[in-house]
Amino acid sequence: KIGISLIFYLQNGIEYMKEKQLGFIPIQGTSVTFSALAESGKILFLCKKVISMSNIRDKVEFIAAMIDAFAQRNSLNKQQAYRYIRRFHGIDFLEQHYEAIHTLDFKEALSYLTLYCQRQGGAIA
Repeated sequence: KIGISLIFYLQNGIEYMKEKQLGFIPIQGTSVTFSALAESGKILFLCKKVISMSNIRDKVEFIAAMIDAFAQRNSLNKQQAYRYIRRFHGIDFLEQHYEAIHTLDFKEALSYLTLYCQRQGGAIA
């Protein structure tokens, strides 16, 4: 056996310390074994994400605004736009990638939604 020293930098240290302080991380230690061949690596500690009503409201408002903008851009009514976006999994796309997509310029986010729906079989460009 050959032993080497590995140094890992904690990527989400502040979140981990907060979780530990709130009691979500057990006090007793947990053993971990690492075995890999790599030039670099990351260890991410899982943290519970607190979902507040304001987060949910923000997400719903963003998705509704995207549907409205999609309708206006493509000369559709809101119901038609919603059905199209839902049919081609655009609602799922917006929900899954909300944390990133809502930080983009609104027109850019709308372009990504349109492109995603096209890749799922939609015909609106």
